[in-house]
Amino acid sequence: MADRKEIYHTLRLKMEDAGFQFEKEQRPHRQNRKENELVFVHPLLIEKFDEDGYEVRAEKFYIKPLSDEPDCEIGLVTGTTSALFDDSFFVEPNAIDSHKKKPAWTNRENQSSLDRLLMSIVKYLGSIEKQSTNQTFIEGNARNILQTSYERSTEAREVCLKHHGFSCKVCDFNFEEKFGEVGKGFIHVHHRNQISETGGEYEVDPISDLIPVCPNCHAMIHSKRPAFTVEQIRNIRKVGS
Repeated sequence: MADRKEIYHTLRLKMEDAGFQFEKEQRPHRQNRKENELVFVHPLLIEKFDEDGYEVRAEKFYIKPLSDEPDCEIGLVTGTTSALFDDSFFVEPNAIDSHKKKPAWTNRENQSSLDRLLMSIVKYLGSIEKQSTNQTFIEGNARNILQTSYERSTEAREVCLKHHGFSCKVCDFNFEEKFGEVGKGFIHVHHRNQISETGGEYEVDPISDLIPVCPNCHAMIHSKRPAFTVEQIRNIRKVGS
């Protein structure tokens, strides 16, 4: 059992590294499982799904035993309506949770589907598209795709990163330094003025309005509404360290 506890601990750290927020540990609901499951949320991921036009109903994510057997696989499970099942961007599930036969992601020998899924989530939230930057940048153009979605300027993002670099401006974390080539270019860009609250299009200054932050610090910024400022989170972190 100690080894399995270590697996759960390791998976929790990986989830948190990908921006998930640990919510609680609980007994699997109406299931005869021998172990507890870990419950996570990811507000930024759900927000991005909303912006991209996905009809999001599954907002909880579970690291859990995938059957009633004592040495069963441990994997990630979420609701079947989740946009994570869009295999045009995310990694396909490679396992099944025996409860209601839900698809799941797990790490097996020579098949680290769960690790690859978490990396694809980081990439989905922080990917960069190289485009021309010699222009005025406009964001917040509302368009209807199942719901109101606010367009973001990828050109403005690139200008921001060329100026500020790829290290988090709260904690200094740099994906390329920690993960090598696979982490190159991974970082979130935070909008100091939340697009959803601007009421429409507005001109963005990529240097002063945008700032790079890692997924964990970005999640903390948006852990309340209205969101914390970057400076507030930086000061909170200093006090806690």
